[in-house]
Amino acid sequence: MTLSIFLIAYYVFIFLFVVFALFAIYHLARFVPPSSVAFFTTYIFLAGAAIIIFAAWQEIQQIDWTQIFFSLDTIPSL
Repeated sequence: MTLSIFLIAYYVFIFLFVVFALFAIYHLARFVPPSSVAFFTTYIFLAGAAIIIFAAWQEIQQIDWTQIFFSLDTIPSL
């Protein structure tokens, strides 16, 4: 088993985050009266999410995802 299993789990998490973020932004646009506070809050949320995803992307690029994480061949048989 390679480390790529963690990358797949990360992609699933990012997908769910994007779905919930779009859901939250839709509700902000639909049900919150237009004001500078609502705009500022939405902007801070999107900017923070973009910074976190960009930083994670930078760190993920440095990992060798083909490295073996767990192998059944290394377990001694009884």
